[in-house]
Amino acid sequence: MSSRSSRLALALLVAAVAFAAPRAACAESAKEAYARGLSLYAAGSYQEAADAFQAAYAIKHKPLILFNIGQAYRKKGDFDRALTHYRRFLDEATPEERAPLEDEVRKYVREIEAEQALKRSLIEKADAEEASKLEFAKPAAPPATGTTAPAATTSPATTLVTTAPAAPPEKQPVYKKWWLWTIVGAAAAGIAIGVGVGVGGRSGDPSTALGTRTASF
Repeated sequence: MSSRSSRLALALLVAAVAFAAPRAACAESAKEAYARGLSLYAAGSYQEAADAFQAAYAIKHKPLILFNIGQAYRKKGDFDRALTHYRRFLDEATPEERAPLEDEVRKYVREIEAEQALKRSLIEKADAEEASKLEFAKPAAPPATGTTAPAATTSPATTLVTTAPAAPPEKQPVYKKWWLWTIVGAAAAGIAIGVGVGVGGRSGDPSTALGTRTASF
């Protein structure tokens, strides 16, 4: 092989190594972030676990990580974000990736959607009741008369003191009232308890016992 060919081969080898190194580091970083998420999840630090899984997914777009993010948010009680990531998992996973988890994920989706619908209905009902009370409490208009009442007279020595009528109390928005959220919380408790149950009892897989599934990197 000529000297020129050797130099060209060496340059191509260096370029290939330089191109592959960031990809390998990137994959390793995703793996480390994912492992950190599993550890945080096992420790009950669900928000931090969700953040770690998010970091892993940002590097390596594996749909299974979306499921784990949903699990972490569900355990934390952030059902809106859990629902978002469960839906993304169902949308992005291949049929093979979805198959072991689809029934469980759809169950969580149904339960969270039911809780959201219940909260909306309770708030709408409270709004309607509040509006009805305000309508009923409106003062009646004074009757019209055709005569003018004589002006009141006072003694020069008497000072007449008048005060402006008190302003009606400002209406507090119904969503700020403590009793509404007490009702919402109590009514949703049964659903929330069901949604918060982990999936660990259904398998001997240690990662499943944590409510997660292991992704390969």
